[in-house]
This record gives sequence, structure tokens and C-alpha cells, in this order.
Amino acid sequence: MAVTRPGRAAAVGRGSWLNDFAVRRGRLHVRDTGAELVIDRDLIGDGFVWLVYHLVVRSRSVWLAATGKRGPAVWFAPAPPRPWYVLWSAMAWAGIRIARSPQAADAAFAFKDQTLQNLGRPPLSPAFNFDCADISKTRVAEVFEAVFGYPLAIDR
Repeated sequence: MAVTRPGRAAAVGRGSWLNDFAVRRGRLHVRDTGAELVIDRDLIGDGFVWLVYHLVVRSRSVWLAATGKRGPAVWFAPAPPRPWYVLWSAMAWAGIRIARSPQAADAAFAFKDQTLQNLGRPPLSPAFNFDCADISKTRVAEVFEAVFGYPLAIDR
């Protein structure tokens, strides 16, 4: 899978995640990050593997909902994670629901596929990630070392 020309990110909202992509000149354009992926055998194979995984996770989520074993509702700002993020799968597997508004949620979670961000104050409590303004590899390595006492970075 080849990634080419990361560009300006486009706003991706709360609508259908299928709208997050566009096909242009034989490439799959990812609107949120601006990345363009070459559509080749590897990408199609990876997409198929992900689809099977997604169907398994989605099936469990549906089963949990049908049996009344649903967990809390979480509202995401500025938008919920899409199904290809591990966070989405973990929540679906656990029966955690994505709330459509802060009023319908038990907790808030800041989520944006962006290294630097300012998401402001959370709309409710408990709230997670709203103070994570810098999730760069360098900053994550610094915090990891401060917390655990040994480095995460290997290229010092």
C-alpha cells in the first residue's frame, strides 16, 4: 500500500463514514487527512481483511444490543472515531455506545486524528483527552518517560 501526497485535511463530520473517501485518478483520497492511497492489490487485500474484522466486531455489537448488554454512552468531540480506528472497535466490542449529543452521554471523549489540537473545555464530566493538545511521537515519548521512568523512544 503506497501513501502519496498528504495534503490539507478536510472537515469530516458525523455523517456516513463512506463519505470520508473519494476515488480520484486511480487513488483513494482520504478526506480527513488528505492522504492519497494507490489503489492496488495490496490495498484491496487490506480492505478485505479489515472488512471481515469489521463485520465480526459489528456482529458482536449488534448481539450485545439485542441482548440488552449495552454499556455507557460516550459523546465525541469534534467527531466520533470512524470504524477503522482501534478505539471504535474496542468500544463496539464492549457494547459502549456513541452518543449523538452531550446530553445523551455518560462521558465525553476528545477525538481528532490530528497531532496538534485545541479542543477547549469538555461539555460534561467525566471527560477524556481534552487536555491532550500535542500527541506527537516526541511528546508521547516524553510523557511516557516521566511517568514510567524509562524511555519509550529508541532513536536517541
